Amino acid sequence: MEPLVTIAGAGNWLIESDRIGLRVIEKLQKRYNVELVEVCILGNKALALFDYLHRQELLIVVDACIICNQPGVIHLYEPDFSDDSLNNSWSLHQIGPMETLRIVEKLYSEILPQRIIFILVETEGFTITQELDIYEKIILLIDQQIIDGTKNNLLLRENLFNL
Repeated sequence: MEPLVTIAGAGNWLIESDRIGLRVIEKLQKRYNVELVEVCILGNKALALFDYLHRQELLIVVDACIICNQPGVIHLYEPDFSDDSLNNSWSLHQIGPMETLRIVEKLYSEILPQRIIFILVETEGFTITQELDIYEKIILLIDQQIIDGTKNNLLLRENLFNL
């Protein structure tokens, strides 16, 4: 059985303002029941997201962004692929997770997750203290998105966390 939820972290370890997705994924490695939730690091290879798409109930992508807000602001974004004018100027990538999902939507729509959520974090100008403080907020937000996004799946909700 394929996991019902995938959480992917995008970013680049070498660029301080682009590693938030990777750090969050590190902290989630043992949090969830692996039979129900898969946690993966995309790094800066967003096309690797193809390998994790299997029509799951929920895909959450955690990434850094630049939307001209204060450092530490968290944005929740659900892409609408029917909007061809969508401009993801928040992306720090040439081909990032959003571009990968657009390719999948055009060529392999049968493997797209039922719901996709981006958790985007303003990281430009982040201090180490701000970075450390925001992890717990993001993890709680991920928990809530999983619970809200899988309301009809009792198995997942009752067995989500590792004890």
